[in-house]
Amino acid sequence: MMRLRTRLLGTVAGTGLAFAVLMATSISVTRDVEDRLTLVQKQQIPRLEIGPKLQADFSVLERSYQDAVAAHDTELLARTGELERNLNGELERGAAVFDARAVAELQNAIREYHEAAVDVSRRMIAGRGDEDTVAAIAVMQQKQTNAKSLLARLATVDHAALKEGFDGAYEAEHAGARRQLAVMAACLIPVLSRSMWSLRYIVGAL
Repeated sequence: MMRLRTRLLGTVAGTGLAFAVLMATSISVTRDVEDRLTLVQKQQIPRLEIGPKLQADFSVLERSYQDAVAAHDTELLARTGELERNLNGELERGAAVFDARAVAELQNAIREYHEAAVDVSRRMIAGRGDEDTVAAIAVMQQKQTNAKSLLARLATVDHAALKEGFDGAYEAEHAGARRQLAVMAACLIPVLSRSMWSLRYIVGAL
């Protein structure tokens, strides 16, 4: 009787251990999938929200110089400084999403464009059309093109990386399912064998 009790307790303990291992495996698989999805959520999804806003704000900044020149209004031109600071502030807040070096490079490019655009706008408001103004316009246009290019590169959603992130989560889920099946087989087969052995012992003892 004591031997039977010992074998039954061993079977129960083995079953409990098997379920504990399966539970731990399931938690590990879930965390792996969640980590991959969290990476996509932090790095790619915010680009869908921040990117278009940055580009819209840059377009507003571009038009603000034109409006100031058209109105011959130096006060209106002075207000463009606030727009430039707000735009670079938005970039600063998006540093967690974007590459830090790319953000710093773009901020510098926007500042340089702003300084050049203000200089050209002041010349045009003053009615200056000399060769120096023409050269300043060419420099401003180069800085404008550079800033727009860097912004487009930074703000555009990387569809390949987005797909790679979701594919990674999908693969992690399927790999986890295969791992769970392997662990289940490794744990339950010995438990079932021990249970059958115990059952045969019980039947033989009757």
